[in-house]
Amino acid sequence: MYYIYVLIEEDQSLNTLEPPKWYPKQKMDIAERKLKGENPSNILITELENGHSNTTFLRYLKDIVKGDPRYNLRAQPEYNEVNDEGNNILSPIQQVKCLIDLATDKNILGRAWVGWSPFV
Repeated sequence: MYYIYVLIEEDQSLNTLEPPKWYPKQKMDIAERKLKGENPSNILITELENGHSNTTFLRYLKDIVKGDPRYNLRAQPEYNEVNDEGNNILSPIQQVKCLIDLATDKNILGRAWVGWSPFV
């Protein structure tokens, strides 16, 4: 999805279309993190921070996405171990299990239905 920003100069009636410079870099960074095997909940938290950084409810959303180790696979210690570089690396199987855990979490589903959209 491309976002188009229109720059209107006061002394000219010509509109200039200028794509944002930060958006593609963010998307490439996130794609790289996915390919490296980072926990999907950490990536979702980054996406929420990018889109909802000025909201009062962001900290609550982050807690919900992180999950509870008693109930959520994605929050268990073996899914949050950190390597020497400080990155959380999972196998593809572990990533899939975390994605399924996120997609079936009743705490997320119960909040997502109102105003739900397929992108976060």
